[in-house]
Amino acid sequence: RGERAGEGGGRPAGYAIEAAGGGGGGRLCRVGARKHKAQASAGLPARHADGSWRSVEAVVKNLLDDPAVGGIVINYRDITARRALEDELRVRALHDTLTGQANRGLFVDRLEQGLARSRRTKERLAVFFLDLDDFKTINDSLGHGEGDRLLVAASERLSDSLRPGDTLARMGGDEFAVLVSATTNPGSPEAVAQGPPDPPPGMRNTPPRHNRP
Repeated sequence: RGERAGEGGGRPAGYAIEAAGGGGGGRLCRVGARKHKAQASAGLPARHADGSWRSVEAVVKNLLDDPAVGGIVINYRDITARRALEDELRVRALHDTLTGQANRGLFVDRLEQGLARSRRTKERLAVFFLDLDDFKTINDSLGHGEGDRLLVAASERLSDSLRPGDTLARMGGDEFAVLVSATTNPGSPEAVAQGPPDPPPGMRNTPPRHNRP
């Protein structure tokens, strides 16, 4: 939207740029106002007329010296859907789609960071690899759906046994890896290696229910 010099209060139809984290809109306008034909762009939060928050890309161009315009032109574009897709793709690139745990790539990245930190601080670091016994038998006899359910349940049990800062990753198939973050507590890696906690009393000795084909 274009606003003539001296006019104010204008905003794109249905949107209101509000101060939701640093006044980026004001800084954007100041950059655009520095000289003729100066242009700047930024992503900004905007509240829509329906009350929801959206992501908006704003492009500011200084056309104060243009006789046909005589103002600073601001063009807005709603990029909420694009941002949501980008966020989803980033998550998918680093996490296993079935269990939601870290994938091999994210695990390797965190391992490299942990090793670098360990070299600086001399703190301990531990890595565990594990898989599920007879997983192929379950897949073959009960089907891949039941196998997937078992993988999800196993990842949840393993995740519940870890501390904040530890990393559980599904490396592929029924293989998991656990990165125990650097710690000065000698017992921590061994404690994690003891396995997930026992299930609540009401869940003990309760066989899983399978829908056989």
